[in-house]
Amino acid sequence: MEVAPKNTETTKKWGKQGSLVNGTLSSLGTGKNNTELIYNKMTSWGETDTAVQYCKNLVVGGYDGWFLPSLDEYKRMRTELYNNSLGQFLENELYTTSTEYDADNAKVYSFLNGGENQFLKSVATNRYIRAVRRF
Repeated sequence: MEVAPKNTETTKKWGKQGSLVNGTLSSLGTGKNNTELIYNKMTSWGETDTAVQYCKNLVVGGYDGWFLPSLDEYKRMRTELYNNSLGQFLENELYTTSTEYDADNAKVYSFLNGGENQFLKSVATNRYIRAVRRF
């Protein structure tokens, strides 16, 4: 897995609050499928400017295929990158995952303490995104 550069990091809403995508998972290796599920639902609901849409449309150094990481994929980034002072993650902020919690909330992750929580899907403020891809 490759993590997008720091300069691609941004904030976006997760998606439509009050609507369940259903089927997203938190385990390692599920972010790409989660992104596809969310992307298809957001498109069908007419949602724009969401975290998964940003990731799917991202092109870095001529490479596409980026997706929004699952909760456990962020945990792996903490173990492999953050704990080794790599990746330039914001330690005092929360990162949006592709793991849905319920109809109103999605899971968010903190690199500082490795904590997870849930936050409103429709709020983008201070909820960061770092896209990843498989190659």
